[in-house]
Amino acid sequence: MDVTYGLNAYKTTGQLLKLDILQSKAGWYIGTIDHDGPVSRESGYYKTPQAAYDAMRAGNWEQHLD
Repeated sequence: MDVTYGLNAYKTTGQLLKLDILQSKAGWYIGTIDHDGPVSRESGYYKTPQAAYDAMRAGNWEQHLD
């Protein structure tokens, strides 16, 4: 599977959804979204959207397993 797609999203929905930077009350994270809203959280939380983006771009983030 391509690392630009969400592993948790694929496991739970069978959809290949591109990774994006999303926000929840707990902080910013790398996750996936579809037309209905957020689908999966793929990473831990970051304090800023830039920190999450930098980790995703560099590929040095850890996959969160549901």
